[in-house]
Amino acid sequence: MKQTAYSDKQELRSKLILFLVSPLISFFYSLKNVNSRSSYVIFFLFALYFGLSFTMKIGGAGDASRYREQFEQWEFRGYKHLEKIVHDWAGGSDKLDDENKDIYHVVLYYAVSRFTTNYHYLFLVISSVFAFFMLKSLKFLTNEMNGKLTWVAFILLFLFVQNNIFNINGFRFWTAAWIGIYCIFQIFRNNRPIYLLLLPIAFCVHTSYMIFGVITVAIYLFKRVFHYTHTFWVTIFVISIFVGNLLLNFFNQEMVSYLPANFAKYTKIFDPDFMEGRQLYKSENWNYLHLLWDNIRYYYINILVFVLARNVYTICNDKRSYYLYIFLLIFTIVCNLGQIIYTFGNRFVFLTYSIIAYLWWVTFGTKKYRWIIYLLPIAFLYEVWTNIDRWYSCTEAWFYIGNPIVNIVHYLF
Repeated sequence: MKQTAYSDKQELRSKLILFLVSPLISFFYSLKNVNSRSSYVIFFLFALYFGLSFTMKIGGAGDASRYREQFEQWEFRGYKHLEKIVHDWAGGSDKLDDENKDIYHVVLYYAVSRFTTNYHYLFLVISSVFAFFMLKSLKFLTNEMNGKLTWVAFILLFLFVQNNIFNINGFRFWTAAWIGIYCIFQIFRNNRPIYLLLLPIAFCVHTSYMIFGVITVAIYLFKRVFHYTHTFWVTIFVISIFVGNLLLNFFNQEMVSYLPANFAKYTKIFDPDFMEGRQLYKSENWNYLHLLWDNIRYYYINILVFVLARNVYTICNDKRSYYLYIFLLIFTIVCNLGQIIYTFGNRFVFLTYSIIAYLWWVTFGTKKYRWIIYLLPIAFLYEVWTNIDRWYSCTEAWFYIGNPIVNIVHYLF
């Protein structure tokens, strides 16, 4: 045991030295032994380094530009302003504007702006919270892998962390996503219902997670009922795959008059930005490609869930995995049918990716259906490209090739 502890310390020391030379190389080197404590330290440090290096101009593309602008306005706002927002939020006031409809980012703005107006500090704090819950969730998968980084394992790791550190760009929803995923693993895999009490934190980070919380509580309370009606829910799942896509593709602006105004404003088809994008799909080949890959990814993910459903008796051998599977099945149905909702569907389905990756590994490992997993990089090819493009847009060249100590001084001081 002492020898192992000494070896771990040596490994951590080596990785930290490498990190001080090149964080990027240290990150990739740590993938070799993905479940070690030293690797998780490097993963966390890399996330912090990305957060403090995150660069966004006011008026630029992306949510982060708006967040930076909002944050810098807090230099002139005091505690009384924060107190009023918190009071209105807690009381469910309808006077709150879109900027203040969640409480997490407002508290962050206030806390960080007390000592600096440098937005790099803000995104450093944001990345620390994001990475904490991401890595706590990832530990469930890497513990099962026991350091075996085969091609299948690597691809499933990629799927698990599709909600990657870049998403601090829109940190409210995506931080809440990792809080939600962590709670789901604790509630359904570890059978620790006490974590239902943690779900309201996700709601504080992003208001839409109130819906997620209600769905999670309902699935937990009736999980045994879902168990005895499994065939029925698999049938509903298969139907939802096609019905959900039909709803998205065949709804059009002419149907506005048939829907209540309060409902219409929440649907993708009536969102101006979405409609503008849909028009671009008709005129630009690249956007046709985007739409094509969206559909490929949609059907591919549903195929993965269907394969798990077909092997439910294998999953049943582990009760912890089984109830996690029950949640996945029901929640995927909700996401499929909810595609038309602008704030639901396509965003909440990202929460299923981590659960799929975990269940696939513990159910099949590297023994069965490897060919299906080998197709995943193709299904997510467009995502890979857009992620590379997004990382390039919010980082400078020195993030990749510069000395981290010099960069830290540059961004923070």
